Amino acid sequence: MDRENAPIIIPQAFVQKLQKALESRVFVFISAHTGWGKTSVVETLLENRPHTYVSL
Repeated sequence: MDRENAPIIIPQAFVQKLQKALESRVFVFISAHTGWGKTSVVETLLENRPHTYVSL
């Protein structure tokens, strides 16, 4: 299976904390090594919400 079609496994605790932060409209900084799925998780959670996304 290629990486593009691979299932993404997201730790539930991370999702809950990120959702709570988004509801509070706070600044969220996510840091992890390359390839850990940071962008995929954020894109999934924000796809139906108004947002500003900055990649540094």
